[in-house]
Amino acid sequence: VQKRLTVCRSALEGNLLYAGETALSEYSMLNPPRITEAAVYKADVDKKSLCEIDPRWVEPDTLVTIELWKYNPSFFAVSGKVDPVSLACSLQDRADERIETAIDEMMEDVREELIRNFIREGTPYDITRRCVLREGMSEEQFQKIWASERKIAN
Repeated sequence: VQKRLTVCRSALEGNLLYAGETALSEYSMLNPPRITEAAVYKADVDKKSLCEIDPRWVEPDTLVTIELWKYNPSFFAVSGKVDPVSLACSLQDRADERIETAIDEMMEDVREELIRNFIREGTPYDITRRCVLREGMSEEQFQKIWASERKIAN
């Protein structure tokens, strides 16, 4: 994320791609922020036409905080929101325990989906195990998910 601006929602055209805490609230149990957060590719926005607004003086429902991304976030978007890995990276500088916990929950789901995909694709056990353990999953978690997914696959 290169820059964050709070602007009038009406200043943006088209559908918004949820980002920041708004996207994280879709991936986890975190409550959404009062002002919607959205990702926009920096090349798709004329920054001169956007008027930054102080959110203290305007109704939150009429505003959106846009994050100007260095690459087009829609390339990896999932159901109208930025992908989980990019989202986790974009939120890494926010020192908030709620956000950190929600990111951990989201990334756990990503790891579990990774195992499911490996099993569906027929990836050998040892390769799957190495991949997910390297990404931070415990051996116990891996064994539990592997066993349950293998039962479903067979």
